[in-house]
Amino acid sequence: MKRGFEGSDLSENIIEARPGEFFCACCKNGGAECTAEDPEKVDALLKRIKEDQNVHVVFKTAFDDAGARTELYEKTTVAQRKRDLDILRDMGTIPESVRTAKIWAQLMEEFIPNCSKICAPFKEEHPGYKNCSNADKDFYAEGLKSLCPERDKCEKACVKESSCKALADAKEFSIRAHHLMCILCHRGGSAPDSPLIEDNLYEAWLKIVENHDIPVTVIEGPGNCVICPPCYAFNKNTGLCFVSCSLRDRKRDTDVFSILGIQPGDTLPAREIYRRICKHIKNVKGICHFEERRGFEWKNCGQITDTRYIRGREDAIKTFGFTEEEIGD
Repeated sequence: MKRGFEGSDLSENIIEARPGEFFCACCKNGGAECTAEDPEKVDALLKRIKEDQNVHVVFKTAFDDAGARTELYEKTTVAQRKRDLDILRDMGTIPESVRTAKIWAQLMEEFIPNCSKICAPFKEEHPGYKNCSNADKDFYAEGLKSLCPERDKCEKACVKESSCKALADAKEFSIRAHHLMCILCHRGGSAPDSPLIEDNLYEAWLKIVENHDIPVTVIEGPGNCVICPPCYAFNKNTGLCFVSCSLRDRKRDTDVFSILGIQPGDTLPAREIYRRICKHIKNVKGICHFEERRGFEWKNCGQITDTRYIRGREDAIKTFGFTEEEIGD
């Protein structure tokens, strides 16, 4: 089915799989000829993921989230049930959890980079408890790495060029709320005057410096944002970035809107937007950085530090010539 622009296709584009089957699909993708799970189910799962790496996958097991038996209980062995639960435990999740295939793969890359512990857990083998013959090989790791390939480099380069040209010619533009902060982090980084391959932060700042009062529409989400087109995870057809931090970035958008006192779609001069940012957002705490990590999707931004943001904010204050009265410093 076709996903609407920035819309969800969760109700139609979803499949069920056991965690062990997903594991075996990775092995099969890495070149394994045989797997521990039903080959027909593994092949079908792998085929579906290859068709659409953003298909939603709900992990089913012999138990539900309360530990009650499901219909899979009578269809699985103790060893299969153990493997499923071992996988979920290592990823810090539970049965019935839903993520896209791409995000499940990223979770496995972080928490289960090799399969030996999962697929060869038995120090002594007994009938019904045999270690997988693929456990000491590289099939899983290689298959996991190539299961959901990133966007083509040539395509990204072409999009980078065309989107930068469009931005250079624009008399106004739209930008995702939290990317207004990302621009300042780039300004406070080690190479503030160098463009980036994966986004248009540098080029957007140049546009703002060229005209402090250029109309800027602040939007919620990546769909029409001038920053996002070259991103490795951006899909121009859906207007979405398919990354593990998608929900974290949605939250950051709402944080910025509420702090600045504006609504999605509001258009203001760039100078006024950055006056509000410099006045009300003096560091990244509680927006881009938290003291404790709460789950895979809620990790802190890896590129952001208070030092970088503070330097970028100081640069913006100088660039726009903000007075103490304007920003409350």
